[in-house]
Amino acid sequence: MYTDRFILTDANGEVIVEKMMAQHIKAYIDETYPDTDRNFKIKSLVSGYEMAITNETTAEDWHNYADGCLMALD
Repeated sequence: MYTDRFILTDANGEVIVEKMMAQHIKAYIDETYPDTDRNFKIKSLVSGYEMAITNETTAEDWHNYADGCLMALD
């Protein structure tokens, strides 16, 4: 079984955190940057899929991104 790694970067491309689940990145952002304008990017190291994260990113966007990355492992 393969596992993925997700990298969260800021607007300047600086790595902020690396986690094994996209949902953990979302939780990290929600806890660490609750009241700021969001301008991040998440990238899956296995699939290479990326997603921009802004204040308009919905829970459904996160779900679809995580599902797509999981399907790439199959």
